[in-house]
Amino acid sequence: MGITLKGCNISEDVTTSGFFRLRRDISMMLSCDIGRYYDEMITVLRASDYVKKIWEKNINRAVNDYLATQNKSMERVIDFLFAPDTNGRITYGTCRLLIGIIDNNDRETFDNTLYGYAGWGDKACRGRNIYNILECCSNNKKPMIWY
Repeated sequence: MGITLKGCNISEDVTTSGFFRLRRDISMMLSCDIGRYYDEMITVLRASDYVKKIWEKNINRAVNDYLATQNKSMERVIDFLFAPDTNGRITYGTCRLLIGIIDNNDRETFDNTLYGYAGWGDKACRGRNIYNILECCSNNKKPMIWY
């Protein structure tokens, strides 16, 4: 079972691990600390309560340190990173912020990163497909949703 990203009249299917990787990649683009702790999230979910509390303290500190140096609007990107995997929604403004983050990093690598089903070959969702959804939503002032 996967996740469908939809914006304007464009939709793309990604795997659940692909959606995690997308948000992990965005978190890495924001901050190495946030990215490192975000990447550990999968492991931490199976860890003891003690380890979870330490991880929560560390990720909260990393997020707060990052937000202390950023425009308040970046909170919306953090909200996207930690939103549920189903029935999510971001505004066109958040789409615009994500575009800026991607553009300020290695766009070519992002464009070619596989987030969809590898068995679909050329039709599998890549970063460039997600970027197109974000761009369409931003330009047309529409939200991006996922389910």
